[in-house]
Amino acid sequence: MNRRDFLTTLLAIGGSAVIPFKAIEAASAVAIDQAWDALQVEPKLFYVNDWGAISTLPGVEGVHFDVSREELLGLGDAPESAADLIEYIRTTSGLENEIENCFDLSDIKYDDDCPYETWEDWLNGDGYAEIRQAVEDWLRGMPDDHDYASANLAGTSGHGDALYFFMAREEISDLLGILIPKAPNPASFEFAAQLNLEIDAANALLVANDIPIRFEEGLS
Repeated sequence: MNRRDFLTTLLAIGGSAVIPFKAIEAASAVAIDQAWDALQVEPKLFYVNDWGAISTLPGVEGVHFDVSREELLGLGDAPESAADLIEYIRTTSGLENEIENCFDLSDIKYDDDCPYETWEDWLNGDGYAEIRQAVEDWLRGMPDDHDYASANLAGTSGHGDALYFFMAREEISDLLGILIPKAPNPASFEFAAQLNLEIDAANALLVANDIPIRFEEGLS
């Protein structure tokens, strides 16, 4: 097993930063081996639910408990300037539809002589504060099924992270008999790598093969 490559993959999903991510490529072989030994003491944990789905997080659906949409999707704060806020809304999946649904300028709540034809016009006019508040409320809201699918696809959910990790680590998947869906559908509850061994048996194989990851029971 290429330890340098393994450490790079592990850090990408939040593994212990024994060596800073940007320094792995230039690190000496001795430093890589030392990092490997340190991970044997404190291995990266993966969590397995009742039907075998593997996640990097212990929570239900492979996410932290009570996660907000912003946290689930790994989104940054909404920008301050009107121009940047418009671009943020346009390029953030699902957000533009939310704004269009919230602020339909043909709605009777607006005056008949409303000078704005689109939400962008309104944001650049009198609507900046209201639209920005709507964006912040959306970011802090609870995710829906579309958000979970987006998180799985982007690898910002625990299931997505774990699936991409084991897809890249074929030797470990083969050793443990981990099943990788042939055509992963991020909108499906089956979007996950699946462990078919008992957790104790899988961990025994990992120890015997000097691989610094372990499995624990997670929530279904």
